[in-house]
Amino acid sequence: MRKALGLALGLWALGLGLCGGELGARISWEEGTSGLGWLALSWELGAVSLTGRGELDLFPVRGRLLYLGATLEQEHFSLSGTTKLLGTGRLDVSAAGELTPSASLGAWELEGNLGLRASLAAVLSARMPLAAAWAAVRGEKTPFWGSIRGEAPLTGGTPTVQLDLGLDDDGWTALHLYLLGTSLASSALELGASEDGLSGSFFLTLYPRGSGMALLQLGEEPWQLTLRLRTAWGSWSGTASLAGQLSALQFKLAAQLTRRGLEEASLELSLSLGD
Repeated sequence: MRKALGLALGLWALGLGLCGGELGARISWEEGTSGLGWLALSWELGAVSLTGRGELDLFPVRGRLLYLGATLEQEHFSLSGTTKLLGTGRLDVSAAGELTPSASLGAWELEGNLGLRASLAAVLSARMPLAAAWAAVRGEKTPFWGSIRGEAPLTGGTPTVQLDLGLDDDGWTALHLYLLGTSLASSALELGASEDGLSGSFFLTLYPRGSGMALLQLGEEPWQLTLRLRTAWGSWSGTASLAGQLSALQFKLAAQLTRRGLEEASLELSLSLGD
């Protein structure tokens, strides 16, 4: 497994002059110290986009993930395939196709999605086949919009439906409903607004349990301060992060707090490579 990871990372490094990518690492301090390093690259070969990613655990150093994906995009049509090799030796492959038609209906602009996805998990051992089909449509008539998406597993399971209704004006308001089969699984209300490098939003879960999340962002990318507060009955947690960029080097410093104090802190560094 380590030899495969080393070979793949070496081949990707040789191709840096022909592609774009990112070299990064994230160090986290919780009960102990953990780390993750990665190399991600992307290529364009005509109408085909290729992406690759390799990940290593840093403490101790060991292979975590190898990923390769390919996507062919044409007008209103796309095909994609992925291969994922985990550090445990598990190999997963998947493929998907999607149609994306669009049309006008009076003052409404409509966009549709019709797709099929098939995957094979644990190819080298259990070989668990999975397949699903989905259909979705989104309509927009400024300032109103709405969308509905249904997905049905073809290898056993329960169909799901996602319904979203919204209003985008000076701010935004949206209602999200998620159905599992014919039963309501969750519902939530979202409110937000943004202006001159300051944005805020509030996400209120109405069902099955009342909870809320408030988000405040100051500044514009790449320099941005983000504050997030989550609340539920009898508990709360919050995160604060500062993201910035110095030339090609990007960084993000984050901390997670609860009523017990500091739970986790992390530092993420990433370097842009190639074009």
